[in-house]
Amino acid sequence: MKCSYNARDQGYGNNSSQRQNLVGAGAKKDVKVEAKEGKGNFVLTGAVSHHNTKLVYFRKKDGKLALTWRVETDVRFNWLLRYVNAYHSDTIHNVVDYVSDLATYQVYLWTVNDRTKGGRTSLNDHWNTAASPFTWLSDGQNNYTTTRGNNATAQDNPTGGDDNESNYRPDSPRDTFVHPYGPSQSDPTSYKDASITQLFFAANKYHDLLYVLGFDEKGGNFQGNNNGKGEQGNDAVVLFSQDGSGTNNANVVVHQYTHGRKQTIPITVFTLNLYT
Repeated sequence: MKCSYNARDQGYGNNSSQRQNLVGAGAKKDVKVEAKEGKGNFVLTGAVSHHNTKLVYFRKKDGKLALTWRVETDVRFNWLLRYVNAYHSDTIHNVVDYVSDLATYQVYLWTVNDRTKGGRTSLNDHWNTAASPFTWLSDGQNNYTTTRGNNATAQDNPTGGDDNESNYRPDSPRDTFVHPYGPSQSDPTSYKDASITQLFFAANKYHDLLYVLGFDEKGGNFQGNNNGKGEQGNDAVVLFSQDGSGTNNANVVVHQYTHGRKQTIPITVFTLNLYT
């Protein structure tokens, strides 16, 4: 297949004369992208089987719909999903790699109720692909290296404000969310990365559990992208760690009119010592 793709801006109508990363950072050496004659032309080799295609509409950044071929290709160590313009085959609107290097989260498991009696565990790629087909770090259009995905976005919020886009999130280009923490640390800001990671893990884990139990797209669950399975998307939860709106509290309001709107869950700092 010949195509052009700009790895930085995800190819929204842009051509490139340079060899770009079509297969993703984790692709193995037997998967190759070879430049051919002509500007922006490449041939992808190393596929395990013939690609699957389907004619669909793709929503672009400007909100307009583009008729595209949805192309899925298994290249052994990567599974590529591409949206190729149906009228201009040299334009790729988006590329998603379902396979990534291991995402690692160092967190307390649900079985640890008392942090003084149990330690944290490092987990790799802990998502359920039936519930989170884009993984926890992608929304089907964008791949993230921070605590952001299709089910939830987690960040700190020391001011207690409502805006989350500019708030701090831990970032790891290698998807390694392993941050220092010890029960003896008295300043919550010294372990905010660990706190945000814990919250992100808990919310996504709960999303996947509820999905398996039946709280899916048709049931009105919370996801940014419903992957063509009906009902309204655009309602991934927004999680505020160490929220500055108060102390010793957390809240969320959910009713029928919130479907299709992002839900905010502030988790404040707990100053009460429940173990004394």
